[in-house]
Amino acid sequence: MNQPTNKPAYKHVWGFSAVALVLFLLLSAGLIYNAETLFTFRLISKVWFLIVLVVGLLCAICLFSLFKSYAAYSGKALGGTLRLGGPCVLMLVIVMLGIKLAPDTTTDFSYTFILETADGQPLNESNGQLLVDLDAQIVRGEIIGLGEVTLKNIPPRFLGETVRVRLSGNDQYQLSESVKLVGQSARLTVELKEQIVQGIVRDSQGLPVVGATVMAGDQSVMTSLTGRFQFTLPANLSETELVLHIMADGYMPYNTDYVFSGVLMQVQLTKMN
Repeated sequence: MNQPTNKPAYKHVWGFSAVALVLFLLLSAGLIYNAETLFTFRLISKVWFLIVLVVGLLCAICLFSLFKSYAAYSGKALGGTLRLGGPCVLMLVIVMLGIKLAPDTTTDFSYTFILETADGQPLNESNGQLLVDLDAQIVRGEIIGLGEVTLKNIPPRFLGETVRVRLSGNDQYQLSESVKLVGQSARLTVELKEQIVQGIVRDSQGLPVVGATVMAGDQSVMTSLTGRFQFTLPANLSETELVLHIMADGYMPYNTDYVFSGVLMQVQLTKMN
C-alpha cells in the first residue's frame, strides 16, 4: 500500500514562504525609505504599529516555514502563566521591538535653512536675519557660516506644515517665501533687490535744475520743477552700468556712482564758462 505523500503541501508552504519573504523585504525597504515622509506628514503614529504587526507576521511565517526555526516563551501574565510557541513568539518580539523603537513625534525639532544667492554662493553672516512666521510668533534666526540658519525647539505641530520665511536687515538681497518643513533642511535662493535711485539736482546757488537728464543703465528720466528725480534700476546691472550720468544745458556733465536704499542724493551741477 502506497504511503500518502506531503510533497504538494510542502511545495505550497515553500511558495507561501517565498511570497512572505518578498513581502517582508518590500515592506522593510518601504518603511526605511519612506520613514522621513511618514514622519513629516505625521503618519508615523498611525501606521507604524500596523506596519510592525504585518512585518512581524511575515517574518514569523518566513522563518518558521522556510527555515524551520522554532521559538518558545513562558512567563507570568494576568495572574496566570502565559506560554507561547512557534511563530507567535517571534511576532511578539518584533511587535514589542517596534513599540520600543517607535519614533517620538511629540518632541520639539530643529530645522536648518540654507540661504544662497542666484549663483549658488552662500549668504554670509553679515547679511541680516531670517524671520520665520510660526503662527502668531515670529522667530528670528542668525545667519552663520555658509548661509545657514538653524532654528531649534520648533513645536512638533509645525512638522510638515508650510511657514512664511523672509529676510530682514539686508540692503542688497530680499527673500519672502513659503517653505514646507519637510526633512531636516531647505535650500532657499535670495534675490537681489531693485535699486531705487532718487535725488535733487541743484546749481551752485542752490536753485533746482529743471529738465536735467539723469541716466543709469538703460533708463533715463528728467528732473521735475523742483529738481527731483527718481527711478528704479533692475538688480542685474554690471559695475560699469552702476554709474549715474546727469546732463543739463549750460552745465558741466556730472558722473557718480549712484546711492541706493532710498537715500536722497544731493547733486550740484557747475555752470559752463
